[in-house]
Amino acid sequence: MILGGLSLLPTGSDADAIPDEKGARPAGATNEAVLAAVQASLALCAQTQVLQQANCPQKVDEPTGQANEVHWALHGNPAAITRQSFDPTTGLTHLTGSYAATATAHSQPTTTQH
Repeated sequence: MILGGLSLLPTGSDADAIPDEKGARPAGATNEAVLAAVQASLALCAQTQVLQQANCPQKVDEPTGQANEVHWALHGNPAAITRQSFDPTTGLTHLTGSYAATATAHSQPTTTQH
């Protein structure tokens, strides 16, 4: 049973919220290094076996009970970031792009004892 999916990172008109690149990046903070870190993080998140892993973008609300045997699958290319911009005033690299993930799981209804 496919329980749900997600879309990550702003796209379309949200891309306008990413500031233009200003100043120099820290040594080693190349576009390639940032993309590698994003890919590694998303790959780790896809290996989780829960529906809502902390610090991961994907989640599925499962209102009927506890889910087990959760398996996530990434679809598309999470590294297909269309734009990167480093902001030296905040130290943040802003990214835009998208990907999808789906979860399969078995759910077991909860029971209430009186």
